[in-house]
Amino acid sequence: MFRRCCSELYQPGNFGFDLRFERNTLTVTKVLENFPAGLAGLRPGDQLVTVNGIAMNGFQDWAMLAAGREIGYSYDFEIVRDGELREFRIALESPGWRPRGWFELKRAVQAGLLALGIGLGFSQPRHSAALLGALLLAGIGTAPVFPESEMTAIWGEMPPLIGITLWIPQLTHLLLPPLLFTFLNLLPRPVITHRLVWLALWSPAILLACACPGFTTMSIILW
Repeated sequence: MFRRCCSELYQPGNFGFDLRFERNTLTVTKVLENFPAGLAGLRPGDQLVTVNGIAMNGFQDWAMLAAGREIGYSYDFEIVRDGELREFRIALESPGWRPRGWFELKRAVQAGLLALGIGLGFSQPRHSAALLGALLLAGIGTAPVFPESEMTAIWGEMPPLIGITLWIPQLTHLLLPPLLFTFLNLLPRPVITHRLVWLALWSPAILLACACPGFTTMSIILW
């Protein structure tokens, strides 16, 4: 469990290729040298058909698989190259190099922000600006608690109540810009008060949040 919670230290590296979706096909556009995909033999122009038997019909299918990738797992790729179906097996490993002490420093700063947010919230429970500021501090202090890679596996192993609770910091992280704007609007007194204006401001932010990889990962966990 500790390894899961500190998965930023253990998360796998990327496969090492870029994809483009057109004409209902995922096509490899770029393969990085010395990355698993390149070492396995993938090339630009390869068309992705399946991964571990799962059909790759679009970016959503690929995002679902990539969100749950783990170190030590082998992934069987079926691709079409020059009209011929080929198979490749790619195993992911840890990227290896990490800046010394970066993880501990990051978590210490996040813990401080989280403690400050909790203290602010409990000290001013009836002050809307204080509560929103507390939410911002707590959101920055806890998100992303887990990186996108392995998030599916991490949440899947947790009790349902804890997994649901993790939606709060993740959603806060995805909506930090509009939350910050709302917080600033309240100081020293509310400037924008009309509901239609707020609806116009928040609607694009919510749509963008729903389109980002982090929200995709959370949706995968529910399904």
